[in-house]
Amino acid sequence: MQVRILGAHANQSRETRPISILIDDVLCIDAGSISTALTFDEQHRVRAILLTHQHFDHIQGVPLFAITTAASGVTGVYSIEPVLDALRSHLVNGVIYPTFTERLSFGGPSLEFHTLDPFTETDVLGYRVLAVPVRHGVPAVGYQVTSPAGASLFYTGDTLGGLADAWPHVAPDLLVIEVTFPNSWRGSAKHLAPADLEQELLAYRQIKGSLPDVLVIHMVPWLEDEIRREVDEVARRLGIEIGVAFEDMVIDL
Repeated sequence: MQVRILGAHANQSRETRPISILIDDVLCIDAGSISTALTFDEQHRVRAILLTHQHFDHIQGVPLFAITTAASGVTGVYSIEPVLDALRSHLVNGVIYPTFTERLSFGGPSLEFHTLDPFTETDVLGYRVLAVPVRHGVPAVGYQVTSPAGASLFYTGDTLGGLADAWPHVAPDLLVIEVTFPNSWRGSAKHLAPADLEQELLAYRQIKGSLPDVLVIHMVPWLEDEIRREVDEVARRLGIEIGVAFEDMVIDL
């Protein structure tokens, strides 16, 4: 399994992009930068998108991606029902953008929506996909994705913590976990800080007995230096290495 970080941050600029994680060129988790980080040819190779929740920075790339790929077949968009409802109602609703589920003048249909049931493993392009509910300000899930060869990652999506409820359901080779703010901002938003990261990883190790490889993602760019210093301190206390995601980072599992 090849994992490519298209977007690693919580905000968009010339140097930073919102969250998208591309797996083996064909399956994308979240669509924050699916239409800005990929060439047109690369977009045409993507056949499925998993959405963790409805916040704009995680879904914003869907319409432009759908326009680009209207002539190359249908891409499956997968999530829990509240997320798909929000997408259909507020973004690809025939007002802001076409629905893309019917034929357009320039091609298509290009999107097909699929509802995922939490805790029920689903086959998506031959990958085993498990949606696991996480706590956030809106209905949200994380995803464990397991390749046909058995490699796996779990991406928490955005969360305010309490991942001890999720840990019994996952066993990834790579844990991709959001850390949005430094400790000085802890508790100010429904996201994790490094101190929260430490508690979540301690809970994982207590439940599972060990930790997988860990990669943090979704940093606020202008706070990243402080976040990195605090994540390094967490890694030293836990006696592990914790990677920090960046745009176009590639990981082979």
